[in-house]
Amino acid sequence: MSIHKKILACIAFGLVAIPVTASAAPLTVLKVDPDKINCVFSPACSVTPADTMGVFPADHGFTGPVRMQSRTYVGAAKSKAAGKTAYIYRIDMTHAVRGKEMHCADSMDIDFGPVEKLPYGAKGEIGDVFVINAGPNTSVGIKKASQSKNNVSIEFESPICPANGGYPGLTSFFFGLASAKAPVAGIAKVYLTFGGGESKVPDRQPAH
Repeated sequence: MSIHKKILACIAFGLVAIPVTASAAPLTVLKVDPDKINCVFSPACSVTPADTMGVFPADHGFTGPVRMQSRTYVGAAKSKAAGKTAYIYRIDMTHAVRGKEMHCADSMDIDFGPVEKLPYGAKGEIGDVFVINAGPNTSVGIKKASQSKNNVSIEFESPICPANGGYPGLTSFFFGLASAKAPVAGIAKVYLTFGGGESKVPDRQPAH
């Protein structure tokens, strides 16, 4: 192929590829204290969550339960998040053991809709996603988050893996977003490493 044709091919590829990457907007991720995040949603700094547990489908990459916890609660009157619903998630592989393969969760997609920006930071910094920076030393944080249309994508700092020999199973930190919409039952897509593909897991997400 001539240099001229190569340049044209690269330009053509770029014209196709650019809209895909440009359509995903980065979301601001803030680490928060577990007690202080409650104060965003309650003047009394106390919330009463509703929890549900979604179980991953059976997979030859692990044995034992792999779960995704969904937690929701509504911002109280006169709080900074009055009328907004908090949606908090956690992937938990602490009770799973490696199977024939080694499948770990490294990212996930949530059909979330519009994300409400709120002052999650210790000094009132505005953010889209909060990570509750407390938990066992087997907890994994968030590397980055982005949104394309209704879809929110979460990428973890490192893969969340089942137990493997002397290494314990891992969990994510609790992480959350807020929405003006009430919760409904939904499905999150969790992407697994080493050929594990996509795993569809029940969750709670905003109606839209």
